[in-house]
Amino acid sequence: MDNPDRTIKLCFSIFYNDGVFLKAIYYILAKHDTFFVEGTYCFYPDFNSPDPRDHFLGIEFASGFDDPEWTVYVPEKVCFAYAKKACERFLELHPEQKYRDFLNQILDNWQPLGVDEFPAEYHPLE
Repeated sequence: MDNPDRTIKLCFSIFYNDGVFLKAIYYILAKHDTFFVEGTYCFYPDFNSPDPRDHFLGIEFASGFDDPEWTVYVPEKVCFAYAKKACERFLELHPEQKYRDFLNQILDNWQPLGVDEFPAEYHPLE
C-alpha cells in the first residue's frame, strides 16, 4: 500500500476502542516491542527469527488477517509521528494529568531502535 495513513490510524483507533491504547503506546514506543489485539498488529522485525517473514525493515502495521491492502511498513520516525498524533488525540479526550505525565514521559524519551536498516551481522536465511 502506498498510503499508510488509513491502516496506521485504524490500528491506533482499534487499540483505543479495545481499551488498550496506553498499553499499546508503552509497548510500541517504550519497549520497542510488538503489540497486537486480535486482527490488529504493530510488529517490530525480528532478525533472529527462523521465519523469514519476520525479517523486514521498519515497523509493520496490519489490520485483518494477511490482507495486503491493510498491511504497511513504515520507518520508525513515521511510526513515532503517528503514535504522537494518536497520543495528542487521546489527551484531548482524557486530559487527566496522570495520562499526560505517562504519555509525555514516553514521548519525551523515545529513541529509535534502528530497525530501518539491517544489522551488520544480519545474514538472510537461505
